[in-house]
Amino acid sequence: MSETRIKALEKRVDKLEKMVDKIEKTLEEAVITPPANIVYREDDYVIVKSTDLFGGYIVVTPEGKQYPYADLKRAMQVLKMLKSK
Repeated sequence: MSETRIKALEKRVDKLEKMVDKIEKTLEEAVITPPANIVYREDDYVIVKSTDLFGGYIVVTPEGKQYPYADLKRAMQVLKMLKSK
């Protein structure tokens, strides 16, 4: 392999390492600071405050399914029901 090719590959490796470091830092920050719109969390089930025009609450299951509800009381009932399945 030629010297120029080796230098080009080393430069690319350095660039990729910087990208990986940046991604790792972002992921660490995301794990440490949860989203502000989480209202209630029980095990892997979460109730979040909706940020759309209509408001309300959304129950999110560990599988990623979302169930929107107008009021928090109903969202809590559904969370308990889903969790007991």
